[in-house]
Amino acid sequence: LLVEKGLARTTIRITMSQFSALLNHAIEDGLISQNPAARTAKFFKQAPVRHEEIQPLNASETRRFLREVQQSCPKYYPLFRCAIHTGLRSGELAGLRWGDLDFEGKFLVVRRSIVRGRVQPTKDDEIRWVDMSNDLVKVLGRLKRIRREGWLEKGQNSVPPWVFCNRVGNPADMQNVKNRYFF
Repeated sequence: LLVEKGLARTTIRITMSQFSALLNHAIEDGLISQNPAARTAKFFKQAPVRHEEIQPLNASETRRFLREVQQSCPKYYPLFRCAIHTGLRSGELAGLRWGDLDFEGKFLVVRRSIVRGRVQPTKDDEIRWVDMSNDLVKVLGRLKRIRREGWLEKGQNSVPPWVFCNRVGNPADMQNVKNRYFF
């Protein structure tokens, strides 16, 4: 039925996975003896695999988006500015350390990614260098100064190593940022 509706294979897989998990709870509660949704992948292998084409923001939309970020959640402005200027994945943004930024050379080095709180290699397992615009250098330089001042006020002698971090200095939880500001 889901295949006939034209749903993508991944959508069907996720739906069936959730349905199967629900039925597993029914087994645990003694309501049913076996899970009829187990091993159903063979029924939707013929479903199409779809990857939607990414539609990037145009210049006008980018300016508007950054204005809105600056007004509604200014503490995340440097994060979103960096994302737009560099094209880094969210886990790569979370994995940026101050030592990865070269303010003089105007570039940053992508060495790691943080996904679900775990540090791991980048998606393609390669280190890469990404140019920073003059504007991004200013924004991140200002962030570092503000961060240093904030941590000195707390009695800390140094800033956390993560460029985008939470109040206690751990890497930003990008899933939380996405859920809080995009849903």
